[in-house]
Amino acid sequence: MLFNKSEVKASLKSDARYVSILRDPTSLLYSAYTYFRWRERFNYSSFEDFVIRTKSTKQIDPLIISFKNLMMFDFGLHPKNYEDDAIVDSKIAEIESTFDLIMIRDGEYFKQSLILLKNLMHWTVVDVAVVAINKMMSSAPKPVFSKSLTHHLLEANQADYKLYRKFLTIFKEKVKKFGAEKMKKELEELNYTTNKLANFCIAGTKPGSRNTTVYILSKAGEDNCYCRLLVASEKDLTRQLRQRYNKKRKKEVCRIRGYL
Repeated sequence: MLFNKSEVKASLKSDARYVSILRDPTSLLYSAYTYFRWRERFNYSSFEDFVIRTKSTKQIDPLIISFKNLMMFDFGLHPKNYEDDAIVDSKIAEIESTFDLIMIRDGEYFKQSLILLKNLMHWTVVDVAVVAINKMMSSAPKPVFSKSLTHHLLEANQADYKLYRKFLTIFKEKVKKFGAEKMKKELEELNYTTNKLANFCIAGTKPGSRNTTVYILSKAGEDNCYCRLLVASEKDLTRQLRQRYNKKRKKEVCRIRGYL
């Protein structure tokens, strides 16, 4: 979904919280390149070939797909404005004024993001205990970024890098304000709960399509709707949410606390 503030606001209650998530632009672009098989679909010889060739070419259809500045595209910035600093800055300011929390996907920041989300929404630790979906298998080839490739990536995705740096700084400030000891304690609780959930719900893993890991539910997990949601693909989860939103799906109460 491309973010449109007025459309989203019209669909939500006035007290809704706005949350999104960012990822290092280089890591995100490479992940999209491999996951969506752009090499095969568009006949690129390599990731570097893809970056160089798309850096100066026009979008195939700016309303459907963007090959650069993927996050700014999702936030509603039209590709024709990627290199307009004033418009980019205005969009970033709009995001800052709209969103209550911008989470960070990378490394240790992700779990810290879950803790900030839990506290923002007044949830419990079980509500933010997650397992990684579409995680690349450890046997998948790791990318090597040359200085030349890094230069092209920075040049082609300036809007995304500006966005990421801005909200990484804001995120670090939020974590500092939250408090180091409090964060440490809540991270320990999150790790403990996540491990217990995984042990209860998941029996193992197997290779999936596109070099990703697929979870195999335990017998108890198969019979528990919470566990099924825990490992659901984004497509399946989106479908269920749409059905519930349109009242075409019976509301199912998923409980896990009694099993932990």
